[in-house]
Amino acid sequence: MARGGHMPTTAKENSFNVTKDRVQRTLTKTMANSKVMADKTSHLLVSFLSTVLTGVLVLAVSVFLYGTFYYAYMPVEMHHLPVHLQFKPCPDSTMRCSYPSAQLNLKRNQKLLQGQTYSISLKLDIPDSPVNEDHGMFMSCLKISSTSGDQIGEACKSSISEYRSSLLRTMETISYSPALLTGFSAQKQELHINYFSNFQTDPHTPAEVINVEIHSKSLQVTEASLEIHAELKGLRHLMYRHPWVSSFLGVSTNILILTTIILISWARFLQPDEDAELATNSTEAPVASSESQPPKDSSAAEKPESPSKATSKDNLSSVAKPAEESTGEAKSEAAPVPKSSLTSRFTWFLIKLVVKVLWQSFKLFLVAAVAVVSYEAVMVGVDTNNPEVLLEATKQDLVYLANFLTEKSLVLVELLRQKISG
Repeated sequence: MARGGHMPTTAKENSFNVTKDRVQRTLTKTMANSKVMADKTSHLLVSFLSTVLTGVLVLAVSVFLYGTFYYAYMPVEMHHLPVHLQFKPCPDSTMRCSYPSAQLNLKRNQKLLQGQTYSISLKLDIPDSPVNEDHGMFMSCLKISSTSGDQIGEACKSSISEYRSSLLRTMETISYSPALLTGFSAQKQELHINYFSNFQTDPHTPAEVINVEIHSKSLQVTEASLEIHAELKGLRHLMYRHPWVSSFLGVSTNILILTTIILISWARFLQPDEDAELATNSTEAPVASSESQPPKDSSAAEKPESPSKATSKDNLSSVAKPAEESTGEAKSEAAPVPKSSLTSRFTWFLIKLVVKVLWQSFKLFLVAAVAVVSYEAVMVGVDTNNPEVLLEATKQDLVYLANFLTEKSLVLVELLRQKISG
């Protein structure tokens, strides 16, 4: 037993302690590495999920925007409206005492789009009766107006049924006798009367009411229907005839625009952090340099000065004070700023303010003009052969907007004047 009551440490115990320390360090290092790996994995997983969700959101918004644009921009290619002709019968005979006519009120899903050209025609099913065969030509008119009664368009056309000889009628009856007997066919003719081939609605008076009138009291009509066919051109033709190509281009354009906006927003959002890091680094550098300077010897400041040195310093200070006073007076005399510099600065400030106001007004006018032109292009349409219609409508809208702003400004000025005087 050693001195002091302590057992001597053996080599075996020392090796055990060393191994224990190594195991503990290995475990600690492994846990730290596993924690770092777990943090990196979770960060990568969150980044991947956020990227996927952002992509899905951008795709969904792009498809929704294209669908909304397609629904608002594309018209229905064909409107097939049944026409129920009405007339006033004569009280004493089976003849008609008025022309057959009908009035059609276009519903919301049947309204004609502004700027789109339409062809409007009437289809009449007339039976092969002796009355219609001997009738000859007849007139029919179509009028388009608004609900308030403002007439937009009117057209009248003459028509006649197709001539068929008695031999041809006999041969047709024999040939189609099975279909005629079973009801799959009927002895009738279809007359197509085209009234408008390039019709456009007025943006200020939309077409909502259509009146049809047949100027004949003896013509027999089995069924009548109005066909409104949209003449698709340009982008509408591409979107209707090639839907897959147009949808791919539209969705891709929306994705590109939304991705650009998101990337610019992220860049602007991350830029302040980088500026803050640069600012902190620049502020830490002077502090570190000041701390790195060795402190001055304080013992030198504590040494007493000799009387001769003190008297000499007093003399120097007394001599220096008048000199400083004289330089201060000279500076004070030169201190006043000339009035010309103040007026020039004020004038320059006013010029900058006026230029800034004019520039902002010019940008606001450009934005308003582009918005009005786009609105009129959608409502009236873009006709390359006659662009004066679009320019005239844009000019009228700009004049109306200017008058409206002027009236509101005058009302605001009057209210302010009354409030100040009151």
